[in-house]
Amino acid sequence: MRRFYDIPSEVVRPGEPFDDDHRARRLAWVIGRPDGRHRGWETPEQAAARFQAGLDDLPGEVVVATHGMVLTAWLVARGVVAAGTEAGSFWTGLAFPDVVTTDR
Repeated sequence: MRRFYDIPSEVVRPGEPFDDDHRARRLAWVIGRPDGRHRGWETPEQAAARFQAGLDDLPGEVVVATHGMVLTAWLVARGVVAAGTEAGSFWTGLAFPDVVTTDR
């Protein structure tokens, strides 16, 4: 069984600087418009699949704490949130903390 610490990170994005562009860079990823700023990042589809695999290893009902990027990618992959602009609106509308309830 995988444990939460076996999952490498919220979204694999090696070397991402935390600078004035971080929100715009992350929003571009969320809406599916990666560019040179996302070199080496996993895709939203890869992040969603990794997140689902982690959930699949957990028995029964679960509560998951995560940042919003991987959650949004996962909800898009499941068809709960539409890709593109709707995904961006969902992600930017999340409060920290926020609660989202859905079936897995």
